[in-house]
Amino acid sequence: MTAALLRPAEYPPLRALLQIVAISHGHPLHLVSLAREIHDRGAIRTRPNGEHFLDTTALDALPPSALGPWLAARELAGHRVELIALARVCAVLGDEFTRAEVAAVLDLVERRGGATTTIDVDVGLAELAAAAILVPSGAGWAFRQALLQEGVYATTNEDERTALHQAALELWSRRDRRELGVAERVARHAEAVGELRVAARAFATLGERAHRAHRPLEADQAWQGAVRNLDVRDLQRGRALLGRARARYRLQRVRDALADLEDALAIAIELADARLEVEVLLERATALDWIDDYAGSAVATERAATRYADATLAELTPEVVLARARVVFRQARAEAVPALEDAAARARRTHHEETEAIALALLGGALVEAKELVRAGSRSRRGRPPHGDPARPRVRPGHDRADRDLQPRRGSAVARRPRRGDQARPPRSVAAARPRRGLDLGRRALARARAGRARRGRRDPPPAIADRGRG
Repeated sequence: MTAALLRPAEYPPLRALLQIVAISHGHPLHLVSLAREIHDRGAIRTRPNGEHFLDTTALDALPPSALGPWLAARELAGHRVELIALARVCAVLGDEFTRAEVAAVLDLVERRGGATTTIDVDVGLAELAAAAILVPSGAGWAFRQALLQEGVYATTNEDERTALHQAALELWSRRDRRELGVAERVARHAEAVGELRVAARAFATLGERAHRAHRPLEADQAWQGAVRNLDVRDLQRGRALLGRARARYRLQRVRDALADLEDALAIAIELADARLEVEVLLERATALDWIDDYAGSAVATERAATRYADATLAELTPEVVLARARVVFRQARAEAVPALEDAAARARRTHHEETEAIALALLGGALVEAKELVRAGSRSRRGRPPHGDPARPRVRPGHDRADRDLQPRRGSAVARRPRRGDQARPPRSVAAARPRRGLDLGRRALARARAGRARRGRRDPPPAIADRGRG
């Protein structure tokens, strides 16, 4: 239903659809109003080829449901003031929280002289659960409905919210942001109290984590948060733009990615940061390759290689070697095979798994072009991550292209083999044979289906399609 409301956008990401449904809380009327808002904001955009797509950055600016405050007022009516105050603390802490987190935040606010609640934390949480406001969630608690949490948060006094956010930020800033859930909380609370640099670093941590897990939509949203909190053209903003571009061209938003890369490249040149400049140029080369602009990709690759040679950036060697090998491959030159083998070997030695997988995927296609079909099949299988591996969606398109290239050539090799009693027949191209073979299969399937229906007594079997027109 959500996808239908977003038409003419084609193939909106599943995570984006789920996010829209979550914002509407499954309420059809609110879902329709959100879809209308998305259209009104111009979030259904057009690619150069005429296809429409959903600009997922608009999701962060969608208005919350007006049902939230009404639901919060209804659910909290009749409860003690102390219990309502505890519910507001819980709403500020976010979607999920633990008993220890609630107690620690209340203690910090009280020591700073802020307003808290006198109710015992354990007693209060139990009463909120008994009132069906909270429900157990994992090792902690959550609101029964996200809409209720949003409503309680929206109706909380702004000064109280700020004090609670500051206490929560102090609490979570003591933890390692690499721990699960820490960066999300730091980003939430830091942005709420105006600690923009802290929020940007936390969002960057989330973006890098999502990129490593091959979740481009989550990466795009995280890097969007980082860019949103950075208004100075420094290295941190340049890297945030690079991260957002890396996520966006994987979401087929190549034009937006190229715009981010242009901005990031300008920052890198202003700061004379060679590493950032090389990384941006490599990503630009990849983005251009994705839209089949091989000439532009080659120019960006050569610029990256030249800048790389002028600086000491050994950690980027596998990526530079792969980019140059990809140019050779796109130019259909004979040296593509050794170049890609070298790129894969370098990536393997330095444990750059994604670079190795991409090199092996391209190597499969290069071996096909070189007519080394057996090696092509083994290389393609070797570079393909197993099912369940988060890297599989990232490298699967390359393997699929290699397989599509490989199959016709295997078929051609089989077709060229002389068959018994058929040596005198002239060779026929697979391209010409394939449509006829598909038509024959379709005729046979239809004839079998009609014969089956006739046997069940529905009607007399018609003559087989394959026999028509022969008399």
